[in-house]
Amino acid sequence: MHSARKKQPASAGFLNVPPITEVHWATAPRPGPPVDGCWPRTNMKHAAMLVEWLEHLLTRCPPELRGFGLLREQIGLDARAKRQHAGWAPHLRASRAAMLQAAARCERRELAVILGAGTGHDVPIADLAKNFRRVVLVDVFWRPRVARRWQALPNVTCLAVDLSGALARLWQDGKHLDDAAVLACFAEAPPPELPGPADLLISANLASQLALAPATWLARTGPRGMDFVDACERAACRRHVSWFLAQPGVRCLVADQA
Repeated sequence: MHSARKKQPASAGFLNVPPITEVHWATAPRPGPPVDGCWPRTNMKHAAMLVEWLEHLLTRCPPELRGFGLLREQIGLDARAKRQHAGWAPHLRASRAAMLQAAARCERRELAVILGAGTGHDVPIADLAKNFRRVVLVDVFWRPRVARRWQALPNVTCLAVDLSGALARLWQDGKHLDDAAVLACFAEAPPPELPGPADLLISANLASQLALAPATWLARTGPRGMDFVDACERAACRRHVSWFLAQPGVRCLVADQA
């Protein structure tokens, strides 16, 4: 007798699967009963970490943003905002209030541009959209689901711009530059190309963050310390503030110490 064998395909090949461009998350019933009427906090934490890891893995972005850790930071910021909602609430309220006060001073309300809009936790995007004909949100990168959330408002546009002006150069050549050349990349970067002139220009908790990720990455890859990172942050902050204050319209600079 001949033993029965499963018929194998004549040839193997790659499946023609379209690339993943974004991820949609859905909840599903958790297996097993809860403990004492609630689900273990550690399980919830691990599940959240898994979701963050998957989003980081599957989100497409320029290599320098992934390499510098900017994608990871954006995803982590969302997670920290949920975990530390109560602690962050006063800062978020104060940031939004300052921006709305600036908006109230605008005589024309054609265009509002928000630099460092990020995930929008500290920016009153919906309120600004009600008061301006156009609102442009600017950040270094937009995850698809975040951009989709804000662009659901008909007069809101998400624009990806490297506001430091230095990321591409530092990703390509940063490891081969001495400290003075790196500082010059931040201090002498060309101004950003933005729509305008804006009636309201907001820098949203951005100035002290412009150099943090690339400078930290460079410090880890060479004999550099936190003094180097601090110097890069100051150089990028001074350039940003100098450019910002020279812009027309009502300006609102929200920042921590830099």
